[in-house]
Amino acid sequence: MSSRKQIQAVFFSLIMVLSVVAMGAGGAAAQPSVSDEGPIEGGLQDVNTGQESTATEQASGDSGPSVTAEPQEVQIADGVQDRDGTAVLLLSVDRNIDRGAIRSGDVGAQALQADSEATLDPVAQQVNQLGAAEVRQQFWVSNTLSVEINLDRHSVEDLADIEGVTAITPNVEITHPAPPETDEELTASVEQTDNYTYGLEQIGIPSFEEKYGDRGGNATVTVIDDGVSNPDNIHPDLEFAQTAIASDGNITTGTLGSAGEHGEHVVGTVSGAAEPAGDVPRYGVAPNANVIMINAFEGGATLEDILTSVEYSVEQDSDVTSMSLGFGSSTGFSTISNVVENTMQDSVAAGTLVTVSAGNSGAGDTGGPTTSPGAEFTSMAIGASNDDANIAAFSSGDIINPNQVELIDANATYPDNFPREYVKPDVSAPGVSVLSTGPLGTVAAEDPTYSTSSGTSMAAPHVAGAATLLQSMTEDDLDPKLIEMALAETAEKPDKDFPSEFNRDIRYGTGIINVTAAADALMNGSMAVDGTVSDTGGDPIEGASVSADSGALTSTNASGGYPLHTTQAAVDRKDAALG
Repeated sequence: MSSRKQIQAVFFSLIMVLSVVAMGAGGAAAQPSVSDEGPIEGGLQDVNTGQESTATEQASGDSGPSVTAEPQEVQIADGVQDRDGTAVLLLSVDRNIDRGAIRSGDVGAQALQADSEATLDPVAQQVNQLGAAEVRQQFWVSNTLSVEINLDRHSVEDLADIEGVTAITPNVEITHPAPPETDEELTASVEQTDNYTYGLEQIGIPSFEEKYGDRGGNATVTVIDDGVSNPDNIHPDLEFAQTAIASDGNITTGTLGSAGEHGEHVVGTVSGAAEPAGDVPRYGVAPNANVIMINAFEGGATLEDILTSVEYSVEQDSDVTSMSLGFGSSTGFSTISNVVENTMQDSVAAGTLVTVSAGNSGAGDTGGPTTSPGAEFTSMAIGASNDDANIAAFSSGDIINPNQVELIDANATYPDNFPREYVKPDVSAPGVSVLSTGPLGTVAAEDPTYSTSSGTSMAAPHVAGAATLLQSMTEDDLDPKLIEMALAETAEKPDKDFPSEFNRDIRYGTGIINVTAAADALMNGSMAVDGTVSDTGGDPIEGASVSADSGALTSTNASGGYPLHTTQAAVDRKDAALG
C-alpha cells in the first residue's frame, strides 16, 4: 500500500478540537480553550496535575537552569516487606531514555535494548553481590529484573537501596478470566451461515475477503495462553510457525508443554484454517497468519512469565500479541500495574500491538472491573458482543480513575501518563457462543473436535486476527497505535446512554470492530498529529487526554507532548470539564 497517504501534522497546523483532562486528585477547574497556535488559555493554574517529583525539574520558560530534585522513594508493594523465606520479586529500573519519548514513538526496539543493557546490568551486578540473591531474568521490554532472594538473610530494603531501582513488585499469578455463569444468552443456539460463523460475519470478514483478498500471510501474531488439548496430535486446522512454553521466566521453544484447552480455542479464532477439516463454517479470522503459540501457564503463569512471553513475541517481530488472561481484582475495582504499563509501552514502541480480554466481571449495563493487562491505558482491551450485536452481560467495562483502581504493585502510584478518567474496553468483538477448535465449552463437532465457548477471552482473538489482517494487507510497517485507532474509529455501536468518556462507553468502547471499514480507512489515508498541551504559564501538563470525535485517544507525556494517530480527515474540538 505504498500509495497510502501519510500525513505528518503538527498541532498548530490543524484546526483541532481536543478533549483535555489533567490528571490529579484535586477539585475541578474551568476547562481551558485550546489555541491553534499556542498553549492552552484558561484557568489551569489551580489544577493539581498529580505529577510526582522527578530527578530534575525544568523551570518554565528560559528563566534559569534545571533544578535538581530529591530522588523518588522506591515503591515497595504492600506485603513484600512482611515476607520471609525465598521469594521472587520484580525490580523496576529507571531508564536513561525518557518514557515520554517511548510513548511518542521516537524510540524503537534497538534503542530500548541498548538502554536496558546500560541500566539493568549495574543493578544486576549489585543484586548478585548480596550473597543470598540472584538475578533470574533481565527484561528489556519493561526494563525489569526478576530476582530470587532469601528474605531470611536479606531485607527488601537491601534491594531498594540499589541505585536505579524504582519499584519492587511481587511475582503475582495471572489467571484466565472466570467463565461467565450459564444463562439463556449463553446456552441459546447461534445461527451460523454455511460459510462463516456469526463472529466473522459481524466483524466484516466476508467483505474483507471479497475486497482485499488477504488472509494474514504477511504478518505475525503471537498468542500467549495455555496449550492445546493434545500436544502430540495438534488439531488439523492449526498451524504454528513457532511453539514455546514460558516457565520461571524462561522461554523454551519447540514444545507446547502439557495439555490445555483455553489456548486452543483462542488461537483457533485468530488463525483457524480457512477451509476447516470438520463440517463447520470458517471461524478463523486470519487463517494464513504466521502464528507463534506460547503456553505461559506451564509453570503457573506469573507476571514474570507474562513479561518473558511478551518480550519474546516482540523479539520475534510479532505485529500483534493476543492475551486472554488477567490479574483479578480483590477490591471490586479495575486492576492496573506500572510494570505491565511499561511492558505495553515498550512493546508498542518496538512495533507490537497488544490486544487483551477485558474480563468477565460485568453486571449488565453497569459494567464491572476490567483486569490488567487490559485495564492499562496503553493496552487494547476487548469487550464481548453476541450475535445480535449487543454486549454480553458478563463483559467487563469501567471508567478508570485514580480513586477507584486496584494497583497490583500496591503502594505504587497511579501512572503519571494516565488520564484522570478513561474508559475500558477500547472496542468490542464477538464473544458469546464462539465456535473454534478444541473441546473447551460445549462440543459442537467431533473428529476433529470443535466447541463453542463464551467470554471476553473469545472476543480478544477476533480483534487480534483483525489487526493481523490490517498489517498483512500492506507492505508498509504500520504503527501499532495506528492499527488500533483504525479499528476503534471505524467500530460501530447503537446510540445508547452508557457511562462514557471520549466517545467510548463501558459496554462497547467505541463499538464492535469492522475490519473492512478499518482497512478502507487506512487506504484512504492517516494522520499522525503531534502537539503539546501546557498551562497559561507555558508549563507542560502530563496526563492530559487528547481525543478526536472519531474515538482516537492518547495522553500527554511529561513534556506535555503527544502523538495522536487518526484515520479521519480532520480532528475536531471537544471541550470537556476537568475533574
